[in-house]
Amino acid sequence: MRFWVAPFLLLAAPLAQADDSILRVDCMEQTEGAKVYLDDEYRFDCSDYRKEPIGVAAGTHTLRVVKPIDDEHEQIFTQTLTLATGVPQRVRVTLPAATLTAYGVEMKQKREEAARLAQEQERQRKLQLAVESDQNKAASGDIGAMRSLASRYTDGNGVAADAELAKQWQQKADAAQKEKDRQKKLAALQQRLDENDYFHYVRLTPWMLENRLTEGASTYVTLLPFATVMDLISVPTVYSTRRDIYKNMEELETHAARWANPSALVGKAYADK
Repeated sequence: MRFWVAPFLLLAAPLAQADDSILRVDCMEQTEGAKVYLDDEYRFDCSDYRKEPIGVAAGTHTLRVVKPIDDEHEQIFTQTLTLATGVPQRVRVTLPAATLTAYGVEMKQKREEAARLAQEQERQRKLQLAVESDQNKAASGDIGAMRSLASRYTDGNGVAADAELAKQWQQKADAAQKEKDRQKKLAALQQRLDENDYFHYVRLTPWMLENRLTEGASTYVTLLPFATVMDLISVPTVYSTRRDIYKNMEELETHAARWANPSALVGKAYADK
């Protein structure tokens, strides 16, 4: 270090008469065009490997080197120095990675806000489509869509919150679900009714012949009397079974009438059943 101090002091002698110390700024590689500021006062422009002495008063100083990249980016080197009287100091300037300028920060914020608004608009568009889909499906009897609308009106999701509408859609969904369950039970009862018909064995005999489950058509004469006897024996059982099925069907129809008019006295009487 002693080898560069002596000639450095000779070159800076005129500066030393007015200032207490000397600061030499060494601009390293890729600093071309960077502006050098000492305590926010412009001093010179860097060029690669330029070495520039600056006379300064003893004390604490801030060296700042700024290289513009574009309107939004710049490279900034900053260092705080404490200089003593008569003691020269050297700083080698190597620029770091580019950062945003004040304008760059502003533009980034504007782009982020524009993207946020676009995302929100897209979310609202999809939400509106989802609401319209629920409304169309609910109008067609879709129970899931009815429950979705009830939830939407409860939470204000895609529609204005409305407790009364939420209640109405929930009631519609419950009624539709009851009707769906009723139809399912009726279908099961109808299947049982079909399976427990009169003269079941007599009806079954031709099918057995057609599917060759007997030795031949000649056995029909033998099977028919036997099937008739079996059917006559089973009549009381079939009658009892069919009567129970019809009774269950009638009860389902009665409940359906109560659900259709829940405000009626009979409806209120069976509301909890």
